[in-house]
Amino acid sequence: MSAVPRVNNADIAAPDDRWAGLLFSFFVYVTLIGPAAGINKLPFALMFLWLLWDIWRRPGVVITFPSLAPAIVSGIFLYGLALSLINRSDFGIAVQFVTSTLVLPLIYFIQAHDIDMDRLAERSAYLLLACTLVFWLSILGSSDLPLAGPVYDFFINYNFSAASNRDFFEGGATATLQLGTAPFLFVGLAVVGMRLLSPLRQRMDPAKLAAIMTAILISGLRALIGVSLLYLAFLALRGLRPVQRWLLMLLMAALVWLLWWAVLGDSQVLSADEESNAVKIGHFNSFVDDITVASAVFGRGLASFYFSSGSGAFKAYTELTPIDMCRYFGIPLTLVLYGCLLMPVRGLSCYLRDRGGHTVAVLLFVLMSMTNPVMFNSYGMLVILWYWSSLRQRPRAGSAR
Repeated sequence: MSAVPRVNNADIAAPDDRWAGLLFSFFVYVTLIGPAAGINKLPFALMFLWLLWDIWRRPGVVITFPSLAPAIVSGIFLYGLALSLINRSDFGIAVQFVTSTLVLPLIYFIQAHDIDMDRLAERSAYLLLACTLVFWLSILGSSDLPLAGPVYDFFINYNFSAASNRDFFEGGATATLQLGTAPFLFVGLAVVGMRLLSPLRQRMDPAKLAAIMTAILISGLRALIGVSLLYLAFLALRGLRPVQRWLLMLLMAALVWLLWWAVLGDSQVLSADEESNAVKIGHFNSFVDDITVASAVFGRGLASFYFSSGSGAFKAYTELTPIDMCRYFGIPLTLVLYGCLLMPVRGLSCYLRDRGGHTVAVLLFVLMSMTNPVMFNSYGMLVILWYWSSLRQRPRAGSAR
């Protein structure tokens, strides 16, 4: 892709930027609180119209994100939608997949109005912390607290939250409390963690990091906990000298061995017999048995059904996101899809050096999506917007790369 002129931010009045930031923040907040409530459709429509107005009133000005990645990703999903019409599929789910990717063109809106996505991601994490507390109180006080019942029903029906006991260890279940959008906490963890180990650190950053990590642990989402710990280890290693780095790596290896020997050896977390793991293994084995040359090359369309031995039923989508994408679009387009998401602009320097923290964070998020359906939905695409915005924006006061 050739170089393109940047937007002159002076062309957009400061009040416009403030209102644009407030509108986009509202869109993010309502998406994270109630993704199934449909409230976010109004601010999304307003921002899309605003973006068209910006382009129309400044003819010839190319918005600063120099990539066709949003159009390519949306085009791939429209191809999958068309293919689903001639194959057995869940068309309603297919449409939801397509609509989730339509937020990606908002990267142009974010860049045009200089919206600070690091700050917004951090505030969103605190909002999720508050929602986790409210959800917990609605469970404990279901018979005593006013509105506890309606609040509980809202989180269950519109946020897909859950409170359950999971068999992580032999001899007893572990209580977990998770919001449906809890994986977005990882982005807040990344932002605060990067700032904590930078000259821009704030006095309360250790407490903020501990609070976000506590909510992640309470969620009981193993992949989320795992990638969060890996990211914290990356940040710790990143700030050390080479000799110190090797010493810390040896210490971490010893701690991992001790943890395995003392805790995980008596755990169901990595056992193939654990219910969730057994289902996912069945999903993968059935995918391998079902694949053909034609489906590997062209796919079978969005939300196409296949029989999974893991669940013993026909499934339109599973927790194994990359496998589903291969089923939907074929392997070649799946590689293009992930390439556009992870490397939307040219130049390795965009992904390394001062932006390396964002790059590692999104890679770990993709790793988490391999066994959890966290990528191609409303909040998953917000993570991609946060990552894309880091590739073009200059560091601001109070943020760190």
